Amino acid sequence: MPRSPEERRRRRRFTLILSGVLVLAVGAGIGIGAWIAPTSPSAAATGLVGKAVSAATQAGSFHYVEDSTANGNFSRFVGDAGANGGVQHISTTGKSGTDVFTLRLVGGVVYFEGNAPAVVDQLFVPATKAQAVAGHWVKVVKGEAPYKTLAEGVTASSNIDQLTKTFSGTSSTSVPGASPPSTRVVGNVLATGHALPGQATLTMATATSLPERFVAHAGTAAAHLDMQWTFGHYREKVTVHAPK
Repeated sequence: MPRSPEERRRRRRFTLILSGVLVLAVGAGIGIGAWIAPTSPSAAATGLVGKAVSAATQAGSFHYVEDSTANGNFSRFVGDAGANGGVQHISTTGKSGTDVFTLRLVGGVVYFEGNAPAVVDQLFVPATKAQAVAGHWVKVVKGEAPYKTLAEGVTASSNIDQLTKTFSGTSSTSVPGASPPSTRVVGNVLATGHALPGQATLTMATATSLPERFVAHAGTAAAHLDMQWTFGHYREKVTVHAPK
């Protein structure tokens, strides 16, 4: 990009100083461009989102509540995520009705208990046999068709990792009057890697980078998403047992 006359004058005034810095930087193996280049708002916002995901992952455990409405269909996910397991209570609109079910991830095994619509939609059990399975715990192991979908998002790392897949930060600012201080990252909701019309915000603790709340309103008249995802109770012990 062509430099303005003022910038060219400024650079001439600092030629000698920068020459000295350049010698030191090259000797240290550091590019001078990185030393003087300003960070763009989007790059800074992206960095903050990365810090939030890393902080939550390193915390090892947290409680979360995710409410969303997609095209008029409401879903709620309430869970306690641990480093290697967790529990999740879900209510969502499925093909067979309102799916209500609970997941426990213990030792790499998913335990599922739900109503008849959930048994059909989530476990792919034929409707004629759903009532016999509903209300009973079902063991789902790796390699079985429902496992990957059911296990995704139960642990702390897999849960918070969804943030990087659905959110792209573009700018950031401090939250006025927040105590303790908080930072707000503004950006876009992503779908298959593309930004949707609308806006999303991530609020995180400034001192620790831990996520506090994610709110999104995005889409078009034909396909719209509203979401609020809250986090808390970091580093508290999460104990989940396999059902008997």
